[in-house]
Amino acid sequence: MRESLAASFVAVASVALAGEPQKKLIEWGWDEPDTKFIRENVERMEQFPFDGLIFHVVSSRGGNFTWEMWGGRRFELAEFEHAVENLNATKFRRLADRFLRVNVTPGDADWFDEEGWATVRHNFGVAAQLANEGGCRGFMFDVEQYNAGLFSYAKQKHRDAKTFAEHQAQVRRRGREWMEEVGGHFPEITILLTFGYKIAQPPEGKDRSESHYGLLADFLDGMLEVCSPKTKIVDAWEYSYPYRERGPFEDAYATIKEKSLGWTAAPEKYRAHVEAGFGIWMDCRWRQVGWNADDFSKNHFTPEQFEASVRSALEVSDRYVWIYTEQPRWWTDERLPRAYVEALQHARSRIAKPDEAAQRPADRRPEGFDPHRVLRQMGVKGEAGVPEDRVDSYRSIFARIDQDGDGKLTPKEYVDDGSYMTPQVRRAIFRASDGNGDGVVTEREYVLNRIITDEAKQIFTPVDADNSGVLSKAEFVENSRLGDRQLAENVFQHLDLDANGELVIPEYLRVWGGWARGREKKQGNKE
Repeated sequence: MRESLAASFVAVASVALAGEPQKKLIEWGWDEPDTKFIRENVERMEQFPFDGLIFHVVSSRGGNFTWEMWGGRRFELAEFEHAVENLNATKFRRLADRFLRVNVTPGDADWFDEEGWATVRHNFGVAAQLANEGGCRGFMFDVEQYNAGLFSYAKQKHRDAKTFAEHQAQVRRRGREWMEEVGGHFPEITILLTFGYKIAQPPEGKDRSESHYGLLADFLDGMLEVCSPKTKIVDAWEYSYPYRERGPFEDAYATIKEKSLGWTAAPEKYRAHVEAGFGIWMDCRWRQVGWNADDFSKNHFTPEQFEASVRSALEVSDRYVWIYTEQPRWWTDERLPRAYVEALQHARSRIAKPDEAAQRPADRRPEGFDPHRVLRQMGVKGEAGVPEDRVDSYRSIFARIDQDGDGKLTPKEYVDDGSYMTPQVRRAIFRASDGNGDGVVTEREYVLNRIITDEAKQIFTPVDADNSGVLSKAEFVENSRLGDRQLAENVFQHLDLDANGELVIPEYLRVWGGWARGREKKQGNKE
């Protein structure tokens, strides 16, 4: 069920206005390729709407590096020269965000075993060199305990002799050593995590020593303590596999960016380095409901639900969303209905990208009509139409946020110390409100942004005749109150930044907000 437009409007629109980083779609699944397959099939692979992929490498001496690296076998970079060569010889045009999969398997190296740990550390150093020399973005660090309870205190060899606190300290030390090794070879690495701090938390009423992944938080703390300034760690949140609606994504985002700060021993480093991402399992629960390539209603996601899920994930995430599959295979095009491919293409096309915005700037001068006149015809009243008590309420909110009472909001006051929605949304709203770009938001700027976004919401909603959250050209022309069909079509064309024939809130408000601010400035000059 679609989230109500009123509830999501400010969050979505403000993020779009602020020009957040380009969102990325990453492919992963049972069709996970090696570098030879990628080199031989890249042209066909790049026909799908992905920005990157997750892959594995095989040693020239035999063995899958991903599944053996956290164990007793010591790998050397020379065993993967062919993989680096394949990556560098492949003519990538689209799949720029490539991640080497690294696991915690077999997971049989004890935390207190110096010799065993030296091998693990060395292997991840090899993986970092391989990824860096192969032009990759970084790792997909799969922390799932497939073989051994690496992060479970109950499964530790020395649990009877050493306390949980002693294990915590040792695992945190190993996290530092792991990150020093990886970062020493690849300081700009991006590390996607299948699970972050959330999975380490115990059930209510229990201690973290009783959590199956309790020690993972300590390992992550160690990583954060020593990671380089350019390292990014993405909690890629595998929990979102089944999400169909926007609400759970927003709740998850708040958990990653806010609640997790209370779970880490390195909150400042966490705030500086951790991003939020999401995974979506296209054939989710296929073992229970099957994967039906003909009757989509039998699948967990219909194409329409899949599109809505991906779109929500992209809008809410900081950057990365990964699509996971088991039965359908993207790279070999097996059991992959065209409707799901089109759904993914459609979801991706609705997310405004920086290059598209550059091609069709939101503040370009309209031709053939006066935007201020258009706003009047559509019912915009601006500040003049807002009751004084509502303006007073906006001012009261501003005063509560303005901690030092100097009449200006700083990023610390509004973004870092705020409690409204998520830090990402607060940051976006701050940038949108900062009309003159001086790095602070005055009361006047804050109130004006609230007036513009609230009024835009009121105007957008009735025009959206089918209540879908998307305006077709026909809906806009018929319901926009402009009267003149040619004028309505011209206005729609200017609002439709990605020129896909549909209008969504982010692109609508990017242009609308500029026109509305120009109108208020013009009105002020007259006065």
